[in-house]
Amino acid sequence: MRTHQQLLAEIKMREELGLPRIELTAEERARAFGDATWADRDPYAYEKGLVERMQQGLPMSVADKRHAKQFLRESNSPLQSQSLQ
Repeated sequence: MRTHQQLLAEIKMREELGLPRIELTAEERARAFGDATWADRDPYAYEKGLVERMQQGLPMSVADKRHAKQFLRESNSPLQSQSLQ
């Protein structure tokens, strides 16, 4: 992956030679516009955490309990077979 200084040097060189603009690699785009590990994260981590809290009997808001139960109903999760409170 290119450093910021390398990118600036390449942009300047391409401009002087009349070449088209540079294209960032997928990794460079992810790093430039946010968290590079975002795509690798579990999109349902929050819901799974709510389900675990509910199954452990920890205090939760009514909305969080509802959200966890809805997640269990809509997904064919192995957590669904465990009893709901």
